[in-house]
This record gives sequence, structure tokens and C-alpha cells, in this order.
Amino acid sequence: MVLYNIHTHIHSISQFNDYYIRYIVNTYPLEFDLLRRQQPAAKVFSCGIHPWYCHNYEPQFQKLRELIETKPTIIAIGEAGIDKLKGADLETQLSVFRLQAALAEEVSKPLIIHCVKGWAEIISVKKELNAKQPWIIHGFRGGIELTRQLVKQGFKFSIGKYFDHQAIHEIPITSLFLETDDSESSIVTIYSRVATVLGLKTTELINQISSNVKSTFKLTHKTSLVN
Repeated sequence: MVLYNIHTHIHSISQFNDYYIRYIVNTYPLEFDLLRRQQPAAKVFSCGIHPWYCHNYEPQFQKLRELIETKPTIIAIGEAGIDKLKGADLETQLSVFRLQAALAEEVSKPLIIHCVKGWAEIISVKKELNAKQPWIIHGFRGGIELTRQLVKQGFKFSIGKYFDHQAIHEIPITSLFLETDDSESSIVTIYSRVATVLGLKTTELINQISSNVKSTFKLTHKTSLVN
């Protein structure tokens, strides 16, 4: 069976026991070409300007647009977002986030979101743009009330090593993804833990996540996660 890991910074093992593991590797515009050479086994990517590193964003955004236009293996934009605890000033972060969210709409690709204490701003931009593309909050750890609010606004959620065991029940199963991010935890372990919390068989969760990934990321033969 295939386990999809939609957000990781390192492409590692491709098989674990009877599981085939497929990754979306997170990259940054100015480092994309180098990372691609360093990780030749990686097949598909997300690429974006992280709020921690958006101080000098003009050349980064120019490169991002160039990559999006020339690299079909980039199947999502991000991680983009707001972080009120680290990175550039809020005004700059908002400007860069808007640019990337608008680009995601323009090129019809999902947006991978990093958010720390910036939920009001993220929701505001989503409404402002009337965004139609999927917005996926990566590494989501929010509680029940925040989860309910974001579900109402149409967000999707990617869960990693840490998550609220009650709040995850508020997420529609069709809006759920799993990831390792920069954790050393195995994606196999994360699938097992989430399935247990949700009261599902692991195979049921695997099949559902597989369906979610294929429909959300519009995988084709050229952008297949198959190694």
C-alpha cells in the first residue's frame, strides 16, 4: 500500500515493510535547483517563500514564478503564511503571503500554509481573494474551537507528530492529510497513531488519504509520486 507524506523537508526511505512511501518535498525558490540535485530520488515538490525568510522577497518571488512556469513537478505553492513569533515584520509577511496566495489561484495549485498566531490574517486574506484553490494548513495542532472555525472557512489540514486528539475529530476525513515535516518520526507511525485516535483501521485511513492526495494535488503521469 502507498502512504502519502505531503510535507517533508527530506526525502528518505521509499519503502517500509509492505508500505511504499511517497513524498511531497518542501523547497525554497532560491534553493530549489540545488536541492533537486542533492535529492535526485525526490519526484514532486512544494515551493514557496516561508514567512521566516521573506525579508528580501522580490528575487525569491521572481524565481518562484519562473519555477512554477517551467517545473511541472512543483505541484503546490508554499509553505507560505504568517508567523508572529519569528521572521519579517507583519506587514511584509502579509504582502508576501498575498502574492503567493494570488499566484496559487493564477496557476491553480494548492497552497501549503505555515501559521503561528496569525489565523485572523490568514482567514482575512482567504476571504479577500475569494480563494478557490485548496488551502492546506501544515503541521496543524489547533484545538477544537479553532478547528471548527477553520473547517467553516473551507481549510484543509495536514497532521504530523503532534496534534490535538479531540480536535482531529472535527476535521472532515476528506480534508485530512498526514506529514512528517522535519520530524524524525516515521510517516508509518503517524498513520498508525492517527488511525487509532480516529477509530479507523490503518488501511481505511491509507485509502482515504490516498484519495485526498490524488484529488487535491491533481496528480498526472508527469507529476506522479511514484519512484
